[in-house]
Amino acid sequence: MLPTMVAGPQWRRVAAMVGLVGVLALPALRTDPPDGFPLSTYPMFSSPRGRDVAVATAVGIDAAGGAHRLDPALIGGTGEVMLAATTVRLAVEAGEDELVRLCREIASRAAGDPGLVAVELRTEIHDAVAWFGGDREPAATSAHHRCEIAP
Repeated sequence: MLPTMVAGPQWRRVAAMVGLVGVLALPALRTDPPDGFPLSTYPMFSSPRGRDVAVATAVGIDAAGGAHRLDPALIGGTGEVMLAATTVRLAVEAGEDELVRLCREIASRAAGDPGLVAVELRTEIHDAVAWFGGDREPAATSAHHRCEIAP
């Protein structure tokens, strides 16, 4: 006769543990897991996004034509980088009138920098992996509007 591995009230504990492990493993076994309550797989972080990222921004232009990164507070009126990028992206989507208005607003805030002569609203394509490796130069640039900074 074989000895019983789990006898008495312990079988309930073993059954509960097996059930718990099964419930926790179930989402990983699904082919297309949903994102929702009570378990979230965070697909926005787990699906491939590609290396190239489009970033709407504003840059300051010096007398020699060189571009200089502007502080988010100069671009969007706040220190938040994402809000500054969203401000420019929404202006690009809204069209020329909004681009002119935003460019003038940024130029008035940047007027205190004597090295800048203009502001340019643009979309830059960056290789995200290279960016975090130290390469801050955009792979491509698309200018949307440029305005002069009043002296």
